[in-house]
Amino acid sequence: RHIVDLMGMEVRGMPLCSVLNAGSRGRLSDVLETVFRGPQLADLTLISPAGYGRPQLHGRMLILPLKSDLGDVSRALGCLV
Repeated sequence: RHIVDLMGMEVRGMPLCSVLNAGSRGRLSDVLETVFRGPQLADLTLISPAGYGRPQLHGRMLILPLKSDLGDVSRALGCLV
């Protein structure tokens, strides 16, 4: 529920890139491509700049590839702290 409070809306069902600002979405796309093609885990450091009435926030995101029964990486497990 913490991410819902930070975003100010329900994020269930939204794409992962929706939690990042538009300028960072291209880099996230590159990281996700590495996770699924590698496969490789991704450990990201996130920083949200301060805004009017909002402090700077620091976070960490871990994305782990998951193989299907067929052996291809078709899903990922993620954690945001």
